Order: sequence, then C-alpha cells, then structure tokens
Amino acid sequence: MFEFNGNLFSIQEVTATATELGLSLDEYLQKNPQVKRKQSEDFQNPAVQGATTGETQAPLTASELEGGLSVSQALENRDTAKRKAIFKSMGAVPGNSAFGVLPDWAQEKMYNATIGTGEILGGVVDFFDGMLSPVMAATGPAGAIDLMTTISLADNIDEGLGNWARKHGDKIDLEPLYENLNKAKDLSVKKYDNKGNVLDVDDLIQEGRIGDAADLAASQAAFSAPSLALAIASPLYGGALLGASTSGNDLRENLKNRPGATASQLYGSALIKGGSEWGTEYLGGKFFSKLGKIKNLKLGKGPKKKAIEDFTRGFFGQTGKVIADGVGGFMAEGSTEALNSLVQDFSDELLFDEDPNYIKNMVNSFVIGGFLGGPVNSTGSVITQFKTSQNKENLYEFVAPAAWKKKARPN
Repeated sequence: MFEFNGNLFSIQEVTATATELGLSLDEYLQKNPQVKRKQSEDFQNPAVQGATTGETQAPLTASELEGGLSVSQALENRDTAKRKAIFKSMGAVPGNSAFGVLPDWAQEKMYNATIGTGEILGGVVDFFDGMLSPVMAATGPAGAIDLMTTISLADNIDEGLGNWARKHGDKIDLEPLYENLNKAKDLSVKKYDNKGNVLDVDDLIQEGRIGDAADLAASQAAFSAPSLALAIASPLYGGALLGASTSGNDLRENLKNRPGATASQLYGSALIKGGSEWGTEYLGGKFFSKLGKIKNLKLGKGPKKKAIEDFTRGFFGQTGKVIADGVGGFMAEGSTEALNSLVQDFSDELLFDEDPNYIKNMVNSFVIGGFLGGPVNSTGSVITQFKTSQNKENLYEFVAPAAWKKKARPN
C-alpha cells in the first residue's frame, strides 16, 4: 500500500499511474517522494464523506492527486469535471440549446435556481397536504371514530393529535421528488478540508479561506434566487407562498423524523418557521421592489434633486453608487436571512429542546443571503441609472433656464 496526503492506494493503482506517465514504479516514487510506501497491507483506502447525504464518495485515485494537489483541491477538481460533463450533456438535449451556450458559472447558477424552484413547489404541496389531509381524514363517522380511538390510546390529546397527523398528514408522497432534488444538489459547488470533510461558509471563513467562502456562498445563493424573485414580484403574496412552502417542508421533515412529536410541536414549528419566512421575505421584497424604478420628475424637490444628482454624476460616481447599492443589498438580504435563521433555530430549541449553533447558522445565512441580495441590488442600480439616462431630455428641460424653456416651447 502507498499513502499520499492521508489517503491509501494499492500498488496496482500507483503502478497504473506510473505507467500512464511512462515511468516504472521506482522512477515514479523517486519523482514523487510525497507518495510513501506503507509497510502494512492491512489498510483500506478511506472513503470521503459526501456533502449532504452522508454517503461515501469513491476514494481519490493516484492520478487525481498528481502534481502535488491537496485532497481538497483534488476533490473540487473531480466535482468540477463531473459538473461540466453533466451540464454538457444537458445542453445537448433538444430544447436546452440556450443552456448549452451559457458559461460554466451561469449554468451552475441556473441549475441551482431550478432546484430551488422545485423545493418551493414541493413545500407548497406538502403544506396543504399536512394541514388539510388530517382534517379531511377525520370527517364522516368512520373518520371521527378513528380519530377518537387514536386520541384515547395516547397519553394526552396533544400527543394523540400528533399521532393522527403522522398517520394522515403525508398522503401525497413527494419523497421521489426530494430524493431527486438531493441527488441533483450533489452537483453544486462544495469545499473540503484535507481530510475530505465538507465545509460550510462559516468553516471556510474560520480557516481564512475567504475566496472559497465567497465561491460557495455565491453558489448556494442561487438556490434562493426564485424565492427572492417571488418576494420582489409580490412582497405580500409571494412572501406568503414562500412561508407556506417553508411550513410544508418543516412539517414533512418533522412528521418523518420526529416520531414522538406532539401536534403543538409539529404545527407550532411549521407555523413559526413559515411565519418567519413570510415576514423576512416580505421585508426583503419591499426593499428590492424598487429596483429599476426612477423618481417621477413631477414629484417634489427632493426626488427631483435626487434624479438630477444620479444623472449628472460622472462615471466614477455612478460606479460608486452601484457598489454602494450592492453593499446595501448585501446587508439587507443578509440581515433578513440571518434573522430568519435565528427565529427558526429558536423554534427548534423552544419546541424540541435542541441546541442549535445560532452564530454559525446566522453567519452562513447572512453571507449566502448577502451574495444573493448584493448583485441583485447592484443590477437594479444599473437599470435605474439607464432609465434615468433615457429621460435625459426631461432632465435637461427641468434644469434649463426659464428663458430657454420659453423659446423651446411652441407658441
């Protein structure tokens, strides 16, 4: 056996790599002293943990670790190659030609946004299923008798209603959908340490890997892009739809994974988290809903002055405004996501006696939300300035001397 960066390889694997390079085994080992021979043959190549499912990935091969690559970089390279191959095949499908011509980074963002849309729709279905199916099941004499029997067998009414919800609250089976979405998510950008552990944004920041943290946050933000789009389109109703989706997802997970939960815990958690999602998405939607709009030139002096200032500032001033608006969007969306994380973690602690890592979860939510809100608000700033420039004649007339206006107007 041979060891490289904590991973073990058989002599056949190392020999195959050496042969690919036109070297004998001894020559390869002389040129790559970091590949060390192990005396014992009793070791097996350790597998690397998967990102979201807990399943193990295939161990790295010696060829993947060529050139002194770290384990983390080799794993990221493997993920990138897999992602490119699958995206290339998707672009070749008839009807997906537009997807195929997009750059790699845009393909990944669109792919993630599509997954996010699927999760929203699934959550809405689960919301109505979890809320209405138990009620419908209790209608009629047979249903009422079954409900009373279920309650009587429990220690109290709350526990009995929880058992009833587990029995009838998941009539629409969306597990195949969620399984496929989770498999699809495995293609998203992931970051590793040199032991193969998957890291989140907060982990990367703690390790000083700021560039990797930004890359991961930008990728994760794309999952939430459909949510922000709905909230911007209609802060009230879009936010309500997102709240229902969050409630549905939470209720489905708790019905499946908390067999002893009471009705007040199940529905309390769903309503708190859904309400938090609605509230924070509403706030975010209201903030971003002004994107691309310009002030009416017939309004008061304040808006007029602001429109003129935006129009008359030079290139560097416009660039500065775009950057400032991007920072504002980053802070706004990041703050609402962090607040939502805080409320949802508090709900788990209050109702299920869990011990969430508040700070870690808020940092992750803040940075990921910020990487969604910042570019969106900067884009809106560019659109605003473009629209303002399209109204230049009105602006010129507004700031022109009265004598010019009089001459310019037809008699």
